[in-house]
Amino acid sequence: MSDLCPYRKILLEMQYPFAYFQKMKDDEWILIAFNRVFEQLFSCDVGDTVDRFPFEVKTGRSEVEIDGNWYSVYSFALDGGQMSLILHDITARRRIDEAIAQIFKTATVMI
Repeated sequence: MSDLCPYRKILLEMQYPFAYFQKMKDDEWILIAFNRVFEQLFSCDVGDTVDRFPFEVKTGRSEVEIDGNWYSVYSFALDGGQMSLILHDITARRRIDEAIAQIFKTATVMI
């Protein structure tokens, strides 16, 4: 990530996994920067290709399960064929949603 980025320190120190990818000639995405939280989650290195990760590099939002936890993946297209990702752990919300669904399923059977 360029030192010209005024938000570099925020991105690298925030509590959410953050990564920065570069698109190569052959439409392969490679990891060029990440914060320590992303590194702890994926044990990754600069230069790793996106096929090593359980998500796609595409603009928008998606949800993925990683080691029993659920994450929202927010992807942002940048100039120069680059993409940034921020992941947010939504495991607690997913468990609550599942519990509520189970309650309604049980209540429907009882009626």
